[in-house]
Amino acid sequence: MRLEPAPSGAGTRITWPGIAAGAAYDVIAGDLGAWRVAGGRLMLGPVRVLARGKSATSLIDPDGPPESGRVRFYLIRATAPGITSGYSTESAPWPRLPDSCDGGCP
Repeated sequence: MRLEPAPSGAGTRITWPGIAAGAAYDVIAGDLGAWRVAGGRLMLGPVRVLARGKSATSLIDPDGPPESGRVRFYLIRATAPGITSGYSTESAPWPRLPDSCDGGCP
């Protein structure tokens, strides 16, 4: 994943490599301070859904920078015929699950 200022100067442009033809991507964002481990899972806290089933491999998060002392995270999940991934890398020791998503979790 690559993050850079949006070309318009407002927000953040997010790009990532594609995994397969016909893949779709869900992208979420949230506050790193909300993470906690519970029941063998990494709970991500409430998240914003930036994309649901998006075929392109880039988008712009229109939100400005987080408040001072806060850190925003972005995670991507890919699906394609025969492929379903979790959010972020599969090498993490626990599944990563949002507590809630604006508009429902993808």
